[in-house]
Amino acid sequence: MLVSLQFPDNFHRITRGPRRPRVLGLCLTAALAVALAACSPSKPAPSVNVVGQPVQLGGQEVTIWSIAARSYVGDPAKPVRVKDGEVLILIRYDLHNTGSAPLVVASAPQVSLIDPTGGVHPSDPDLTKAYLSTSELKDAAPSLAPGATARQAVVFDVSASSYPRGWAIIVGDKTHRVEPG
Repeated sequence: MLVSLQFPDNFHRITRGPRRPRVLGLCLTAALAVALAACSPSKPAPSVNVVGQPVQLGGQEVTIWSIAARSYVGDPAKPVRVKDGEVLILIRYDLHNTGSAPLVVASAPQVSLIDPTGGVHPSDPDLTKAYLSTSELKDAAPSLAPGATARQAVVFDVSASSYPRGWAIIVGDKTHRVEPG
C-alpha cells in the first residue's frame, strides 16, 4: 500500500533551527500513524489453509484430507444418486480433540462449502447419513477423549456447472477457509 503525505511549502524553514528534531519527529510519527491506520483491518483476515493442513479452533483441530466428486453415495446395490446437473461432493476430515475435556462430536465445528459469490452451503444430512451407513465411519464414537482423533465425513449436493471453480471449504466460520490444493 502506498501512503502519500503532503508537506507545507514552508516545510524546509520549519525544520531548521532548534525545533528541527521535534518537528521532524512529529512529522514522522504522524506519517507512521497514518500508514498503520490505513493498513489495519477492521476485522481479522481469513485464515487460508490447504487440504492436509490442520485448522486449529480452540480445543479442536480439523484436517481436511479428501475432497471427491461422486455421482452417488450409500450402498451400491441401492445408491442415492445425484440429480441431473448436480454433483455430490464428499469431504472427509479428521477431528482431533486438543483440549483437556471430552469433545462431543455433534458440537464440533461444521464443515461447509462456500460458492464463488460468498454463499455458504451446509452439508446435506440425508446424503451424509447415506454415505456414513456404508463407510468405515458408520461406527464413529459420539465423543472424543482429550488427545483422540476421529475420522468424519460430510456430503454436499451442488451444481455441476459451477463446481469446483471458485469454491472453498469453510471450517467453523468464514475466518477459516480450506482451499482445494
